[in-house]
Amino acid sequence: MRIQTARNKLACEENNEGNVSNFGNVENVGNNENDGNVSNTSNASKIGDADYDIKIQEFEHSLHIIKAKERQYYEKWYGFTTYVLFFFTFSVMGWLWEVGLHIVQTGDFVKRGVLYGPWLPIYGSGGVLVLLLLRKIFKNPIFTFFLTMVISSIMEYSTSWFLEMRNGARWWDYSGYFMNVNGRICLQGAVVFGIGGCLVAYVIAPGLELLYKKININIKIAICVVLVSLILTDQIYSLKYPNMGKGVTATKKIETIKIEAQTE
Repeated sequence: MRIQTARNKLACEENNEGNVSNFGNVENVGNNENDGNVSNTSNASKIGDADYDIKIQEFEHSLHIIKAKERQYYEKWYGFTTYVLFFFTFSVMGWLWEVGLHIVQTGDFVKRGVLYGPWLPIYGSGGVLVLLLLRKIFKNPIFTFFLTMVISSIMEYSTSWFLEMRNGARWWDYSGYFMNVNGRICLQGAVVFGIGGCLVAYVIAPGLELLYKKININIKIAICVVLVSLILTDQIYSLKYPNMGKGVTATKKIETIKIEAQTE
């Protein structure tokens, strides 16, 4: 009987040890599973971080491309022949503008300007200067507008002064206009040139460039040579015999005024 009881106790202890061992195994399995879950979570986190970094890099690359295209559009350098063609195109556009405006106001057709050809170099020079000097700020239209006003006013005033000192007459006179300076420049004219400068920077020049690109480079060079030769010839002739008269000059030549005063 005692032997049987001892055997039963021994069997119970072995069962308890087995249960403890099984529990330990279960605990180890659970710990392994937890470790695996933590490891998986860590791997997933690393993958997520890698995807995030890739997306950030892609975004920065896209932003870099956008800024590069923006610089290419706003801060663009055009080719030399393109600038020459710009000059003549803007000069002709200015001539057409002033001739057309005079026809509307008076009904008469007159060839405006000091030169005899269908061009006004002050418009061509102004347009090209805006493209050259203000290209860094083209992304800001407000600055472009006001700085174009400043550039055009300086050019218009100095040109008016030079022509009057050189030829004794004025080809325009803003006396009586609001906020005019010695009749050479005025606020209304500056605003018009400011608007024109913005049109040149954002619309006209990019559109003309696309048109010029369709022309063979050799043909463009030939056109530039011919146009430069013509305007130089016109300029040399006009230095001695400037285009003057009714509807062209705003005042008579000073020598003529003196002669008429002496006659009277």
